[in-house]
Amino acid sequence: MIKVAVPCIGAGGMEDLVSMRIEAARSITVVNIDRGEVRGCLVFRAPIFTYGGQARDVIPRVLSNMGINFVVACEFERDFEEKLRAEGIEMFTIGEEATVREAVEALLSRLH
Repeated sequence: MIKVAVPCIGAGGMEDLVSMRIEAARSITVVNIDRGEVRGCLVFRAPIFTYGGQARDVIPRVLSNMGINFVVACEFERDFEEKLRAEGIEMFTIGEEATVREAVEALLSRLH
């Protein structure tokens, strides 16, 4: 099972647009993938709204505790990349205006 976290600009879900950066997201969609197929998704409010300025430190830990393998976003800031890597989370970038579904499909095509 692969778990992919995708930051979203809106309420989340497979048709929402990917946020530029995870720190700027309003929500995060977690997509569960098994044998190359989407098996479900979970949407939660982005930690920035709960943790404020500490979110940059908290988000990588929260994602790691959830068993996230990949984060897909339009871009990653260097210090945030380091924090994700320290938690064993890989990053994948996608162009602007992609939906969560398109981002997951692009990641899967890259992995296979």
